[in-house]
Amino acid sequence: METQPQDDLHTLDESLHHLHLDIPYQPLRLDKMFLRASQWRQHSQVPATPQPPSPIRKHKVYPLPRPQQGVSPLGGLFHYTELIPCILDGFEHPREWTVLARINRTVGELARKSLYEHVWVRPWEADPHTKLVKLFETFHHNPELCTLVKKLDVRFFPLGLRNEQRHDLDEKVRMALSRMINLEYLTWTRDKSLNPELLQTIVTLPQLRSLEISGHSWRYYDPSLIGSMSKLEDLRIMMPDSNFRDSLHEIIKSLSERPGGGLKGLGIIHRMSPLVDDTLLIKMSESLENLRRLTIWGCTRVTKDGIGEIIRRAEGLEELSVDALSHSGLTDMSHFPPLPFLHTLSISISPSKPLSSPSTTSNLFPNSSFTSHKPIPPHSCPIPSLPPVPSLQSLHITYSNSQIPLLPHSIPFLSSQLSPGNLLKLSLLNFILSSDTLSLLLQEFRNLHELYITLPSFEPVHQCFDLLSQSKLKVLHVNLPDRGSGVEEIEGLVERMKWLEEVGMGNRVYEVVRTYEEGMKKVELVRWGKTSIPRYFQIWRG
Repeated sequence: METQPQDDLHTLDESLHHLHLDIPYQPLRLDKMFLRASQWRQHSQVPATPQPPSPIRKHKVYPLPRPQQGVSPLGGLFHYTELIPCILDGFEHPREWTVLARINRTVGELARKSLYEHVWVRPWEADPHTKLVKLFETFHHNPELCTLVKKLDVRFFPLGLRNEQRHDLDEKVRMALSRMINLEYLTWTRDKSLNPELLQTIVTLPQLRSLEISGHSWRYYDPSLIGSMSKLEDLRIMMPDSNFRDSLHEIIKSLSERPGGGLKGLGIIHRMSPLVDDTLLIKMSESLENLRRLTIWGCTRVTKDGIGEIIRRAEGLEELSVDALSHSGLTDMSHFPPLPFLHTLSISISPSKPLSSPSTTSNLFPNSSFTSHKPIPPHSCPIPSLPPVPSLQSLHITYSNSQIPLLPHSIPFLSSQLSPGNLLKLSLLNFILSSDTLSLLLQEFRNLHELYITLPSFEPVHQCFDLLSQSKLKVLHVNLPDRGSGVEEIEGLVERMKWLEEVGMGNRVYEVVRTYEEGMKKVELVRWGKTSIPRYFQIWRG
């Protein structure tokens, strides 16, 4: 009997049902901030850190005074309009401003200004799709609000919308941006969300000084339009493709020919890509003499030659952030010219051969205690050699993809390259510090306000309890191999560290709240409830 075509289709359908594709989940990795946030929210297989002893901070509610002759005593407060901004400074969350805006016209105008001055849509927050759609619907129906926006941060866009829905949203976004005549900072990093009309609108904004943009331009927009922006000072490109790369030199050159001069900030962010190399950096350096801030991440063909040429021409460089790959030569920058104005330096070191297991690092410290403070040669120390940086205030060194012990004699070598009294922020992530190393570090750098470190256990903190209590630290973050360590271990320390405002362990960050109740000082650790991103996640490199 002959088989019917319909039977063949049923057989094929049954075969397809038995196919299983085991494709591991991969994050989108659209930009560094997206990756940082994704890993922050990712659930770990190890036991989770216990919840903090109190919920998110809430302001205390006090009863209103009794009316006098039918009029509230607080009513007279609004006769002094100069006091209203001082009152609003005590409110942090946008949902509080929406309530304040209903009090009266004067307070409403000031609260609305605070509410819309900085607007953001972040993919790691709840329901970003609905938030973005409603945000631009609000701008569409209330165009006067657009003029209040000075900073717009869009890191999410609903790419799943199709046909009329997508066209309608694109048009509302374009119209809203065209009305933001006071916009100064714009972040738009969602891949495949830009179009020619939207970019044309962006480049004509009269006050735009800072632009962070997705670099996927092929078939989406013409990147050369960026060279026509009149006020642009900072340009940050996330994952530029070859089309953007080919236009980058002309963009930088066109911006440098403006009457006000060229860029003051340039950032090129990749995820291990060979598209950007030394040849391009050397060509661009001729137009980057006014540069103050430079970030080059994930460019595998960038070495000390390209970075060094930009540094040589940009004599007023203030911030530098680079990836020091094993072949780049950037772990030895001692031959670079002096950087007298540099106040922030970030280096991510990628070893050629990572350690076999980070869990064994706690056993790599020698038993003998360290006695000599003499700096050791750079080749025997994991700390990179730095150029002369007399004004450095913030130093971040990350050992990527692995962990390595940082022995005590590395601290004098680090200190000998800096002005220890000037350093306010220090980050040594994935360098495992022993008790001796931590003690020496706290003694060498006594003016630190922020410290981010990795420890083999919580024992070094107990050993250095007195030094930490006497420090001026406002932020302390400790990474441990055992992520299950409880927050109760740092409660006693927080009470003694009177300047501490933010403390964290692993992927958890807590806010330190100090209050007085009945004449007694009370210190609480609460979950992070501010709208700002914790400072640890602003410096951490995934």
